[in-house]
Amino acid sequence: MKQREAVRKWYKRAQVTKYMRNRSAKLAREWELKVMRTCLEAIKESLSNDRKFMRKLVQVAQRCNNLDMAKAFQHWHHTAQSINQRESEAKHHGSRSLAQILDRLLKRRIQGALYTLKNRSQNKDFKERFLQRCLKHVAEYRIKHFFHKWRHNVDRIGLAHIVNTEGDVVLERNKAQRNAKRLRDELIASGYSPEQIDEFLAKKSEV
Repeated sequence: MKQREAVRKWYKRAQVTKYMRNRSAKLAREWELKVMRTCLEAIKESLSNDRKFMRKLVQVAQRCNNLDMAKAFQHWHHTAQSINQRESEAKHHGSRSLAQILDRLLKRRIQGALYTLKNRSQNKDFKERFLQRCLKHVAEYRIKHFFHKWRHNVDRIGLAHIVNTEGDVVLERNKAQRNAKRLRDELIASGYSPEQIDEFLAKKSEV
């Protein structure tokens, strides 16, 4: 009877050990799924931020295009006013010699061409500097974001390692292993051989 009671207790403890192992495996799977969901949410948020940034960049580009069109229209309007002014001055100073009129027109055309080239060069430099600042800002933002996510994932991996090696589940597992070893030693001290114990465990495992 004592041996039967000891075997029954041992069987109950073996069932508890099996339950704790299954529970540990289940908790590990749930933790892995939680980490995967967190990573997917982070990737989704990163993609959403990228889309928002691209929309802002498109808006900036459209605004620059509208400003260029406004400047072009203003330049055309000023050119038309200048032409009308020159025509009125030509009519007003029609009594002057043709050489003076041609010389004045030539000088004004040259000045207008130089002024146009100056405006075009300034606008080109402004666009290039703006694009350089945008690219530099985007590169710095992406680098900071990458290292922030990398540091965050390293912290999470360290936390998972601590939980899996020093948590309550590990303590319960070690306790169950100690109980199983103590029960096995008691059975061996009672007269059972290790082969008989292994054979019994194999039969129970098959059932």
